[in-house]
Amino acid sequence: IWIASHDLSKLFYVNRAYERIWGQSADTLYRKPLAFLDPIHPDDKEKVRHVLSNSRADNIDEHVRIVRPDGDVTWVWIRTFPISSSGHQINRTCGLAQDITEWKRAQLEAKALQEKEKELLSRLELQMERMPLACALFDPEFKVVYWNPAAERMFGYTFEELKGKQPTDIMVHPESRNYVRDEIFERLKLGDMQADAVNLNTTKDGRTLRCQWHNTPLHTPDGKFSGILSIAQDITERTLAEEKLKASEATY
Repeated sequence: IWIASHDLSKLFYVNRAYERIWGQSADTLYRKPLAFLDPIHPDDKEKVRHVLSNSRADNIDEHVRIVRPDGDVTWVWIRTFPISSSGHQINRTCGLAQDITEWKRAQLEAKALQEKEKELLSRLELQMERMPLACALFDPEFKVVYWNPAAERMFGYTFEELKGKQPTDIMVHPESRNYVRDEIFERLKLGDMQADAVNLNTTKDGRTLRCQWHNTPLHTPDGKFSGILSIAQDITERTLAEEKLKASEATY
């Protein structure tokens, strides 16, 4: 904490925390009030000088880096505000400086993590877009939030047609609806990683497909159910071929 003249030409008070944060003697500041600028990192110093040059020394609110004598870098939050005399004339500036190094590091690490997650999600989305199998994401209410091109080709419905809708009433065959809704969905809500299914689906043009669904329940970091990632494969022809083979074997 410090108190100086409004133009920062004279220092009236600074506490000893300044020495701990800046690594600079308080006496230095009494002799040269603007000495607090000297240890500021070159990349941050200009923005503080810009504020001072505009005669706004009582309106600094900046996060800056301090390069200490031992080379360590400390992040500091500098804030200043005016103090008025009894005649309401501004004649003093009070300043606060807070060491925010740990908070800033955590903030930068969180930002780097977000960027990394964004990059991974972009890669995942690209893979899902190019995937030859139908891929879909559902929210906790089993409404569609993602529908890849392979799913559009397989079932005939575009993402825009299904977005925000439950597909059970649209593309799940009536024979399979109760099974999907009452058994598969309920198991997925409970986090069952084995809640896969083989059921009948109907396409937009009225065809019936037998599809094999691989479902993965998704959860938030605190364990709350947040939706499903589903991959579907059309096994209609394979099923028919197996049935013909069984019939042929039985006849033989």
